Amino acid sequence: MGGPIRRNRTFFFGSYNAYRYRVATDYQFVTIPTMKMRAGDFSELPVAIYDPDTTSCPGGANCTRQPFPGNVVPAGRISPASKFFQEPMPQPTHPGIANNFLNNNKGVGFNNVNVNVKGDVNASEVHRFSAFFSRGSHNQSSPIRGNPVPLPLPYVVTRVVDEVPTVGQVKHTWVMKASMLNQISFGVSRLWVPITNPTVDDGKWVEKAGIKGLLKGDATEFPGSTRTSRTRR
Repeated sequence: MGGPIRRNRTFFFGSYNAYRYRVATDYQFVTIPTMKMRAGDFSELPVAIYDPDTTSCPGGANCTRQPFPGNVVPAGRISPASKFFQEPMPQPTHPGIANNFLNNNKGVGFNNVNVNVKGDVNASEVHRFSAFFSRGSHNQSSPIRGNPVPLPLPYVVTRVVDEVPTVGQVKHTWVMKASMLNQISFGVSRLWVPITNPTVDDGKWVEKAGIKGLLKGDATEFPGSTRTSRTRR
């Protein structure tokens, strides 16, 4: 799109381009906790779940623990943080304790947009000035990138990558004579590529779960919190 602002004197041009791409990834099986496990009932497992509160170390060695009766953790022993992290987890789609969830990631893709603007000014028969500006963006349509496991945040390892190119230029053209001209131009360009992790940088899942008392320097990313070692004297 473009045209004259002042006849034979000032001109304006502009363009807008956009491209959007979407795709659904392949279906795949993953293993997630069963509904019984989320309620503390691990009777489906072939191994015993031991109660840490029953730890006994006679003489400071050969520690032992007692298993939870029936492999069931009492409801009162399940922390609010554990319940919080269970909420985003979908229900199994298939029976069993392994490969019991089948799904895919929908709407994976990107948005590509570019805007260009240009202006020309004929100051005289021998002097012309022009300016050009372009800015674009290439960003993901969702936090999901590639083909990770088909689970919602924060249970998927992913990252968000945006690309924002910017270009600007001004130019002066001087027609000194029919066989000679002088041109001076100045331009700048910048490519900004912010990369974030939605489960670390933006999620703050440990804080949302209500886990408090972390010391300075402790990591707060999901699925764990790393505590640094400190000794009081």
